[in-house]
Amino acid sequence: MRDHDSFEQFTHDYWSYYRELEDDFLATRKYVSFDPDNYSTYSIEYLKLFQAACSEIDVLGKSMAYAVNHSLRPNGKNINILKWWFEIQDSYFVSSKQDITYMGKQPTDRLSEAACLFLGTTKIKPWDSFRVEKYTAKDHSTRVRAVNDSMPLWWLSYNKVKHSRISLITQKNEKPNYSKANLGNVIYALSALYILEKAYMEAIGTQDDIESFFDQSKLFVKRAFVTSKDIDSLFMQSRSFD
Repeated sequence: MRDHDSFEQFTHDYWSYYRELEDDFLATRKYVSFDPDNYSTYSIEYLKLFQAACSEIDVLGKSMAYAVNHSLRPNGKNINILKWWFEIQDSYFVSSKQDITYMGKQPTDRLSEAACLFLGTTKIKPWDSFRVEKYTAKDHSTRVRAVNDSMPLWWLSYNKVKHSRISLITQKNEKPNYSKANLGNVIYALSALYILEKAYMEAIGTQDDIESFFDQSKLFVKRAFVTSKDIDSLFMQSRSFD
């Protein structure tokens, strides 16, 4: 259900923090150019930003999943990305057309299709093709898994940094896992968080909220914008947010 107060609370609790992460990241540009040639550059500052962005993705993802399925409580045990992504993958959308007269085509993208522009030039699809399905395990329990190894590589890197940052070097020329906390992975993590933020705001905001909200991102630009009426037509086909 769309609610102005919920929208305002979300922008205060989530969007404002996201903007802080953006500002901290932009401050590193004084030392390392945001150029693809530098994407493998890693540092302590990137380590902090990478972990902060991915942790916030997990927090927000759980909240988005709870809005769809109240049995999946954000503070529940063993609620990992596979479980919350299964709930949100077909329930949230990001506007993707410049003109609301979209010639009969769908005006929004699912999260796995959503793209944004990094500094207005580089198109990024951080959740590209990520899909989760249910399956029956050998013990007859129902579980979830990523389809066709579609888990985002930057998220796999985050888990390696989070759980075994200082790993033993077993092969020649092998780098420790903290080297995965690099410029490229930070960009992808922030873009992934940005898309989730925008999708949730478009799901809960009123028409006035969405149309008057000024996208203050200094890093990313959505591919386009439509009104909440257009987005509602898709949400009504999926699940409610009451």
